[in-house]
Amino acid sequence: MIVLVTVMSLVGGIALLEAADRVPHGKWTRLPYPPEPARSFVGPTCHRLVGHDDDVVFVVTASGSYFAYHGDIATWTKETSLPDTVTERGCRSRYRRHGTPMKAGRAIASYHVDDDGTDCGGRRYYRLLADGSIWEWSAGGCIVTWLAGHIVFAIALLVVSAIVIYTRLRPSAWNAWRKSATNTDA
Repeated sequence: MIVLVTVMSLVGGIALLEAADRVPHGKWTRLPYPPEPARSFVGPTCHRLVGHDDDVVFVVTASGSYFAYHGDIATWTKETSLPDTVTERGCRSRYRRHGTPMKAGRAIASYHVDDDGTDCGGRRYYRLLADGSIWEWSAGGCIVTWLAGHIVFAIALLVVSAIVIYTRLRPSAWNAWRKSATNTDA
């Protein structure tokens, strides 16, 4: 009985973690309009995180101009070309690819950028809608946060398992405690 309850708690907990991980986290955020109407997204689909300009996305306009959106300062800058510092060389995304909710509206272009860091990573999704608006959905995280969350979850599962096991093995002690708690004859 003890083994069965413990195994079921652990299997149930792992299944719950997996199910929660597959649910999209975050929300769609509208970026400011670029100085010229965007036609499509360009640039690498994997970005090596180096500590600056880690949330850049590039668009090309109908006139052929390049613009870069810098999320850290929330501004668009005109680029003469795609910079050499943004490269896919050595980039390997470790982010698990789960579904992202569709953005309402007619999409002209969709794009994603995998962010690759030493202990952090993620994926940014972009949608260019027919009205010219650009939307972003970011998902990802760091191993330290992931590990801490799983440790807390495992401890919580063990505590719940211990409570269930104790109440199953000691029903007489539990019933005696309930009787004494409800007994008002003092």
